[in-house]
Amino acid sequence: MVHVTTLTGANFMTLKSSLKTAALAVAAAGALATSASAAIYVFSYSGAGISASGTITTSGGALGNPYPCATCATAPGYLVTAITGTRNGNPITGLLGLGALYGNDNHIYPGGPYLDWGDLGFSSAGVNYNIFQGNFDGHPGYFEANSHESCCYTHPIQFTLSAAGVPEPATWALMLGGVFGLGGLARRARATAVATA
Repeated sequence: MVHVTTLTGANFMTLKSSLKTAALAVAAAGALATSASAAIYVFSYSGAGISASGTITTSGGALGNPYPCATCATAPGYLVTAITGTRNGNPITGLLGLGALYGNDNHIYPGGPYLDWGDLGFSSAGVNYNIFQGNFDGHPGYFEANSHESCCYTHPIQFTLSAAGVPEPATWALMLGGVFGLGGLARRARATAVATA
């Protein structure tokens, strides 16, 4: 025996109101989660005999620029919490602690210029690297320094940074939770409509 259920006007309005409320709650939760969460950026740089690329993960909170200089970034910076990728085909094995190599502060500035004077330290193939932006020896631009060569020897590089287009796992989980929540509300409303019919 097949039961066909139709929604009455009152039941339909209740379902519609519940779905609207749920959709607004999911949207608000998503906005809050996105604003407080980390951001992921794609980076690449190259120079004479140098090629590196990968992803940088930042903390959710914006930082001020600790370096008051004319060539430094004026946009808010973000603390880098993780880095992955390769340098000359070797995996980047980790982020250096703050101040580990030539005063690295592990900040990026997505609004540009992307790096500052102290900037980003990481390891690859047993060597520590620091990539930074500034006016070094009278030449402005981006540079790479490393722990393998004598102190403060730098290599000019071309550096790019862009926001990654893939949502974080937490964002995916929030979106899926919202979809399942809406489905549960629809099923509950359907069951209520069947019970009252």
